[in-house]
Amino acid sequence: MFIVLKILLPFSEVIKVCARNVSIRLRLWCFALLPVSTLAAAQCVPDAFLAMGSQHAASSEAGTVTQLSETQILALPVAVITTGTDWTAVSRFEGPLLSDVLKSKPGQTGNLQVLALNQYGATVPASDLDRFGPILAHTRDGVRLKRSDFGPLFIVYPRDRYRELRAPNMAARMVWQVCRIDVE
Repeated sequence: MFIVLKILLPFSEVIKVCARNVSIRLRLWCFALLPVSTLAAAQCVPDAFLAMGSQHAASSEAGTVTQLSETQILALPVAVITTGTDWTAVSRFEGPLLSDVLKSKPGQTGNLQVLALNQYGATVPASDLDRFGPILAHTRDGVRLKRSDFGPLFIVYPRDRYRELRAPNMAARMVWQVCRIDVE
């Protein structure tokens, strides 16, 4: 089903179709297949804690990748979100605002294409950064995130603060094991 949808519809529309589907079993399959997305062309950068690129065709930055070290990420101001997710109990997540991380690639605006170590990808609309203030969490309940526990970086939204963030299509934006962020 997803492959047919992917051929006929843009990625953002596939998300809407998946979210509207009333069958829970079909909805789960739909979201399980999302990693086969348009992000497949992007790659994690070996030995980079986080890679940031640009997909602006008209930009002089198009195709360039900035590598951020763990030290650079940890040096950014820390925001805190206490919330539950579909995969965790209510926890205290700490990390920089996603908008602060993007400041390392100045002049870039647009939706974010986020890629995980397992090649899962999701689109985070630029409007989410101001509206919800998601963070790039590196710590949960005082413990640094490990690869085996959503880390080293996990996009976390304040789900308990906004009812609309509890929808399945919104959960798809909470990418863990983040290794790359490209700005459209």
